Amino acid sequence: MNSGISVADRTKYLITLVHGTFAKGAPWTLGGSSLRNALLKGLGSDTNIQNFEWSGKNTHKARLSAGKDLASFLERTGASHPDSRHVVIAHSHGGNVALYARKQTSARVSLAHIVCLATPFLRCQWRRRLPVFTHVAWLIVCLYFAGLVLNVAATAAAFLFPAAIPDKPSNLQAVALGIAAIAGFVGAFALLYCLVRRYLTNRSKKLAEALAWGEGDGLNVLTVAYTRDEARTYLTLLDRLTAKTSRRIWQGLGLLLVPVAIYVAISIYLLAYHPQIFSGPFFSTDALVAGDTPLAAYVVGFYLILLLLAGLGSYLLPLMRGNPYGYGWERPSTTLLLDIDATDRPEELKAATAEHYRIALGEFGKGKGLAHSLVYEDQRVHDKIVEWIVHSCAPTEAR
Repeated sequence: MNSGISVADRTKYLITLVHGTFAKGAPWTLGGSSLRNALLKGLGSDTNIQNFEWSGKNTHKARLSAGKDLASFLERTGASHPDSRHVVIAHSHGGNVALYARKQTSARVSLAHIVCLATPFLRCQWRRRLPVFTHVAWLIVCLYFAGLVLNVAATAAAFLFPAAIPDKPSNLQAVALGIAAIAGFVGAFALLYCLVRRYLTNRSKKLAEALAWGEGDGLNVLTVAYTRDEARTYLTLLDRLTAKTSRRIWQGLGLLLVPVAIYVAISIYLLAYHPQIFSGPFFSTDALVAGDTPLAAYVVGFYLILLLLAGLGSYLLPLMRGNPYGYGWERPSTTLLLDIDATDRPEELKAATAEHYRIALGEFGKGKGLAHSLVYEDQRVHDKIVEWIVHSCAPTEAR
């Protein structure tokens, strides 16, 4: 450590403090805070410390916008300190803001040292392979709305052009109308499926690219967190109960289609070739209630109702995940094509150096509140940050 202290004495630092979600004007970033005092004491009184404020809103858009603003902020302030080493210390989602900023800094600013305090690093991965039954459920939805569009179009045509549709069509006219209906249905389905799929795919890919951490070449990262962090646990549980559950619903709908389709096919076969068996209680409602409607029709109707209810549920679940106290606003369709979750160790970043400092809250946190909001007050954390900055910012030959 003696060599480290000597390096600290002759190294100038420009340290930028970045607050987290809902923490605009956070006291720990302002003058006189315990962290600021520890940095000045450990790194030298000529250390320049500044704070960067952003909206603090819990949305992907807000964090991406803050990353762009932070990059501009570092370039402006860095021009006044050309010989200083840039270090960003960020808390919670401020760590994601710092990583987004690094992707947008120019060659004039070398943002190579980032300290992340209790940051839930947001990983975003494009789901290249969707489960088969997810595709099936998606196709069913498009078929449903294609039929709805066709019915609306047919009703509008009958109202606007009543003379064009005969009351008693001939066989040839009936065949022509049938072919036109099938063609219209297939065309509406294909167009709807392609448009929706293309829109969702393009939008999801753009979001995945925006949330990517970028190249980690030359980046030095220190992640600091307590072994039990409420925010990280909460986000993990929220993801499992919402986005992952939503996908299971879609997969279940696709899986349920298989026995429904088999049952309907058997019903049609028996109605055509073995009506005496079809009239039994398992294929016809005749033995259950008065009427001529086959049970298969009720099964199909029940499945369609289930499709609507489950579709509504799978839409609302990601909304719960995307609430202002979760991952931030996300379009429900986004979670179908993307895997967005949180981790406390950004291993995929592939930084030049990455150190993970994990400590137990211990006696320090008793009766003081949530661990997530105490990490920047812990003296152990202060000492670790100073030690890491001195070591990581030192010239290679001095380490």
